[in-house]
Amino acid sequence: MTDAASEYFRLIDLSSVPVPDFVEALDYEAIRQAAINDLLQIDPEYSAILESDPAIKVIEVFAYRELILRQRVNDAMRQTTITDAVGSNLDVAAAFFNTKRFDNEGDEQLRRRSQLGIYIAAVGGPLKAYEFQALSAHPNVVDVSIHSPAPGEIAVTVLAYEDVAAEKASPEQLLIGKSLLRSRATRRLCAFWRGVLGRHENRTDRVK
Repeated sequence: MTDAASEYFRLIDLSSVPVPDFVEALDYEAIRQAAINDLLQIDPEYSAILESDPAIKVIEVFAYRELILRQRVNDAMRQTTITDAVGSNLDVAAAFFNTKRFDNEGDEQLRRRSQLGIYIAAVGGPLKAYEFQALSAHPNVVDVSIHSPAPGEIAVTVLAYEDVAAEKASPEQLLIGKSLLRSRATRRLCAFWRGVLGRHENRTDRVK
């Protein structure tokens, strides 16, 4: 039996989410035949209609155009979902989770942060909330690892796109740790945060 709490704190694999019911299954032949049936209802004299009839050719053209239009509607509807949206459509979907794209941030990273964004409203500091805060601290953060080595202590290991030693880091790079660990907006009460910036070839450089 699946534990409900464990399910809550597990990110859903978006590729496993079923296609919404509003996405219509399309069939060109069904559209074409429906148009022929409509024609026969309007004018019963076409009851002996042949495939070579010019009316059939016109119907086929418009059936194909209807197919394209309905596929366009399907695509547009899917672009409203966090699972399929890309580009500015994903920006709009992410806003529902109070998540904003960084400059030059890719769709998949924004999609991941958007999934984590809902945890920020949880009380007590769940792991996924800390992940969201760390990933959203700076656009240079590519991944994070969160664990609690002792009661009241949160250890954050930040993997950045640029791996640098703390003494060589630029003020902007050090902002990755400082904005996360010192911000009154993100730091939980009664919790001590310990940050590590960069991890490469078993070397870690601590953010002071």
